[in-house]
Order: sequence, then structure tokens, then C-alpha cells
Amino acid sequence: MRARVPGVLYLNFLADQEYAARLAPDVFRPTSLAASAGKTLFTILLFQLRDGHPVWTPSVLGRLAPDVWQSNWRFYGTLISLPGGARPGVLFWRTVTDSLWLTAFGLRIARCFPLRRVRRMEVRRHGQDIRAFVGTGAEFRLSFQGKLTEGEEVPEPFRASFGRFGDYARWIVDQHLSLTVWDRDVVVQDMHLNLDAARFIAVEPQAVSIPALRDFVEDPGRPLSCFWGEDLEVWLDSIRALPRNYESAHRP
Repeated sequence: MRARVPGVLYLNFLADQEYAARLAPDVFRPTSLAASAGKTLFTILLFQLRDGHPVWTPSVLGRLAPDVWQSNWRFYGTLISLPGGARPGVLFWRTVTDSLWLTAFGLRIARCFPLRRVRRMEVRRHGQDIRAFVGTGAEFRLSFQGKLTEGEEVPEPFRASFGRFGDYARWIVDQHLSLTVWDRDVVVQDMHLNLDAARFIAVEPQAVSIPALRDFVEDPGRPLSCFWGEDLEVWLDSIRALPRNYESAHRP
């Protein structure tokens, strides 16, 4: 599959590393941050997929596809027990959408997302202002207000790894492997992004409310960093299911 992402908001947090390690210790090892002992990286991204279509079909068919709102909530780390050995990737802790089609595909058919459906969600840029929400009324799960800034400071826990904000942002964005964990198996997605036309702009948060993060983020109202991305293109290369412990299942 191939689709356009005209705009995407990234909210990055320092999360409790032990909490992430307990989620799937047999298949996922969370990133350890030397500059922040006991912490790991957690990101929420909110975006809309447009013009989605199989890569072997003409791109004009994408104009017939519905636009899909989606939000991925993910921990960064290493995917272990994979064919060919451990590789860097992300663990999907939660995926949110307002799309009935994506819910059926991602939860029942491909089983590639730990999906939760809400009635409404949206992320918009109006000039320098960025606003996002997920859910309504009793289902309210996320709200964000912020402003684009000219700042390009790399967050302290990552300054030893990245000299420029753009390099840090692209690393956050360009994660090829993602893992969704079920009772007996896991589903791995392999994807890549076309970032040739993309640009990333830092965002200063003004009001953040994400109640679901209270269990593993010390202060959900204060992200480590936020940024806005524009003009991305996503390619879904493959989806495959594997046993929870591939190495044990294939040991002679």
C-alpha cells in the first residue's frame, strides 16, 4: 500500500522503562536512555492518510479512497526473536482511528494494530497554530494546542546522538519495523517513508491533556518535544505474523 500524509503531529515523552519492558519481554526491549536513567521514549503521532492505494495500481485510484484519521501510540526499542536476529523498531501500545474500515482491517483481517475506535479525531494546522483532539465527550482521550516555533534544539537525552534537530526528527519519524503483540503471536509491519519533500518544524506546546499516559509518563502535560511534519509519503511493504518466540519455535 502507498498513501500521502500531508500533515502529522509528533508528541514525544519520557516514559517509564520498566513499564514498557513488562508489555512484551519476550519480543521487545525498550530503548534505554543514558542521560535519563530508568526512562525510555514514547511517541504519539496523529495524521490523516490520503490517496491510499495498492502500489501495483495507478495512483489515480487513490482519489477514490476515503481519507483516514489515525493515531499511533508507540514505544521505541529493539524487536527481538525475529528471523534474522534483533532489529530496531517500535511497539504499538495503542492505535486510534475514527475509520470503521481501518478498524476491521487492522484488528480483524491483518491484525496489525491494537486498535480502538473513536467517534471523532482531527489534527489541523492553521497558520502557526496546531490543534488536535481524539474522541468526544465521555470518550475524550487527547487534546493538544501548540504553536510552530523557529527553535531547533535537540532534547537533552538525545544531544549525544544528534547534532541537529532535523536529524533527531527524522529518526523519530523513520522507523521501518513495527510490532503488534497478541496472546500467541506477533504481527510485524515493514514500511518505509519517502521524505524527499518532507519538512519538520518544532512546536511549542500550550495545552496538553492525555489521561491515558498517567500510568507510565511522569507529567503527560509536558512532552519532551513536539514537532509538525508536512508532505510525507508512506509505503507499507509487508505484514507478517510470527510466533511470540520465533527462536524457540524454530529451534531444532
